[in-house]
Amino acid sequence: MSKKIAIVDDEVDICLYLAAILEDEGYATVVIGHTEPIVERLLAAAPDLVILDIMMPGISGLSLYKQLRGHPAFASAKLAILSGMLTGIAQNELVELTGDQDFVPPDAFISKPVQVKEFLRTVGALINEGDRP
Repeated sequence: MSKKIAIVDDEVDICLYLAAILEDEGYATVVIGHTEPIVERLLAAAPDLVILDIMMPGISGLSLYKQLRGHPAFASAKLAILSGMLTGIAQNELVELTGDQDFVPPDAFISKPVQVKEFLRTVGALINEGDRP
């Protein structure tokens, strides 16, 4: 059975691009836009990995991340933050951004623009398929 990956982003082109890359590698994907009921869609999809854009209009990606991280249904799911703005950000800076001293960092950061080989390596490592390219 293929691993399921959810992509949450307000940019449809990015969602479709990442989904195509992942589907070419045999992963199942679920694309969720920022105007949808994100948590409900994720609960229904039960993904192994959630790739979450941090900068979306109308919703804070960081607060959504914290909500998912604290939800029991996502206890075994991996959470990765996708952003062009948070590349190389230190954990203490995330604590500052969130105002939460108990902030648990994401399992990975994925930088925009996405570098395909690095992206696939990160995804493979996150969902325990290290033999992926």
